[in-house]
Amino acid sequence: MFYQLDHLTTLYMQGNNIASFEGDVFQDLKQLKYLNIHGNGLESIGRGTFFGLSKLEYLNMSGNNIGNVDKLIFKDLMSLKTLISDDYSFCCLLEDVGFNEVDCTPDADVFSSCDNLMQNVYLRAFLWLFGLSALLGNSFVILWRWINWPAKKSPSYTQSFLITNLAVADMLMGLYMLIIASADSYYREDYVTHDSEWKASRICTLAGILAFLSSESSVYTLTVISCDRFLHIAFPFRRFHLTQETVKFAVAVGWFLTLVASILPALPIPYFNDEYYGVTSVCLALPLTSEKVRGWEYTAAIIIGFNTLCFLIIFVCYTAIFMFIKASSRNIKQTGTNNSDKNQHIAIAMRMAFIVATDFCCWVPIIVMGILSLTRTVYIPPEAYAWAAVFVLPINSAINPYLYTFVTLKKRQKQRNVSKYVTEKTNECSGMKTGEREYGTHFTKTSNERTVVEMIEYIIRSQKLSDKSVNVEILQHLSEVLDLAKKYNTDISQIDVGNRLQPNIVTTTTKL
Repeated sequence: MFYQLDHLTTLYMQGNNIASFEGDVFQDLKQLKYLNIHGNGLESIGRGTFFGLSKLEYLNMSGNNIGNVDKLIFKDLMSLKTLISDDYSFCCLLEDVGFNEVDCTPDADVFSSCDNLMQNVYLRAFLWLFGLSALLGNSFVILWRWINWPAKKSPSYTQSFLITNLAVADMLMGLYMLIIASADSYYREDYVTHDSEWKASRICTLAGILAFLSSESSVYTLTVISCDRFLHIAFPFRRFHLTQETVKFAVAVGWFLTLVASILPALPIPYFNDEYYGVTSVCLALPLTSEKVRGWEYTAAIIIGFNTLCFLIIFVCYTAIFMFIKASSRNIKQTGTNNSDKNQHIAIAMRMAFIVATDFCCWVPIIVMGILSLTRTVYIPPEAYAWAAVFVLPINSAINPYLYTFVTLKKRQKQRNVSKYVTEKTNECSGMKTGEREYGTHFTKTSNERTVVEMIEYIIRSQKLSDKSVNVEILQHLSEVLDLAKKYNTDISQIDVGNRLQPNIVTTTTKL
């Protein structure tokens, strides 16, 4: 093709719509030092394409769609100083043939190396740890809440519905992490030759969709939870509360919108150019690098814009909630009254605030880093991006089950222990002598209420005088109930100590 051009030193071949180079097409260009084959739409380059170009110093092969190539494609380019391509895997091929001093573009992937999809061994371990934790933990939450699903008229119905949807979103993140961890194991020590194949695969696209859907539906559900909690605290008499139908509609709309938003970049739309989820080896479309790839405006609008708006709403809701809690506590101290229903919602709001705080810790760094990277305000090391995407982002999905469901299980177990203990002791003191009732005879209550107070006094006094070891927390609960009954002359069945002793437990005791 280039016969008798052995003195040619510079060759521009960009924009000629050449689909492939086969054989030793450049072998007659012995003195060639500069070669530009940019923007030809190349799909393949044969093993011997660069044979004979021993004096070539500059090679630009960017702007093409080159698939997998032979590992030894650059072995004859002994004088090469600069290589410009679209994929770092070509730089890895230079290292494989011993050309380590070449100025190669683009830079390495912040996640992967020439040998492994996940180059950091610690991040590799966290992928498996958080993936299994998120998948198994949230699966347990969904199963447990399905088995213990509250009645429609129960005050906890809406809460269980929202938490279950949050668990589904977090479980999807676990699936995503296990897919990436499995791909890393599959391509171990040989990733570079499969880099393009993996990024363009349907599995990588599916993983990206799962991560996008999980993160956005989780943020949206947390926003609905925050609004619901705010309305319960601000308007305790259910005047402006979200109805069950409203919550179900809001959640359904959220899932639909986030699903559409996550699938849209995977469709054959020119704007995304079929490479939205394949920008990085972990198939994440996060704005964590200064490089503005295709679809970066879409990513910034959702990850930075939408998520920031959601967290502002969450912040306003919980700021108002804490103000109401403070005012309510001051009012209770002054009047000596206790609203059990409102206290229950306050306790739920406190637990939810802790959950939302963990989400802030996970998402705020992503948002801040995204803004800094796009504006190029400060330089952020590539290692920080890798840790943010693999460790910071998904950790919330892994720990959420332990924050709001396993803690609830432990609390319910304590309440059952208190109820069982009170029942056993009231059975013991049901036949006590008249003289043992002297501690409660000064109350001006009905006979049933006076008997309950006397029974609690008897239980506390008998345990303090005996040598038996008893749970200190149980005695503390009983003592607080007794103090409130004496101080405010309140019906025992209405007492709720810090939302730690449920009213139905005391009601059972009253019937005894």
